[in-house]
Amino acid sequence: MRLIASLPCEKIITDAKGTPSLITIITAVEVGPIPAEGLPVNAVGPTPWWVYTLWEGDESDKGIENVQKIVIYWPDGKELTNNATTFKIGAPEKPLLKHSITSQFLGFPLGQQGDVKIRIWIERSEALFGEVHDYTFTVKHVPART
Repeated sequence: MRLIASLPCEKIITDAKGTPSLITIITAVEVGPIPAEGLPVNAVGPTPWWVYTLWEGDESDKGIENVQKIVIYWPDGKELTNNATTFKIGAPEKPLLKHSITSQFLGFPLGQQGDVKIRIWIERSEALFGEVHDYTFTVKHVPART
């Protein structure tokens, strides 16, 4: 099993056939104007956002239950939130050896300047299967003009 894509997005639109369209891939975000007293370190914006992942398996992965785990970390390394999604590659309802997942998160991390880390991996039978993948995007605070 290998991860082909992992992208944080502002929005994901899925058509009637289940094909996703990724809207605004997040690489960096400027937040501001920030007041002189700053923001609380755990401040989140009232905006939902998504992480899109695409996994590819081979015949040996067919029908096996996988659990995709995602953990989002603040720039200071503390966990912000997490998500788990169970799926199978090559299941009868989706016979392809690829599987995409759209994971929604509520509250966009704004309180800390720096790199927000998204860590993604697969577990089988509650054990790590394969590699752990990291993706980061940068949050930059723009001060208020005085």
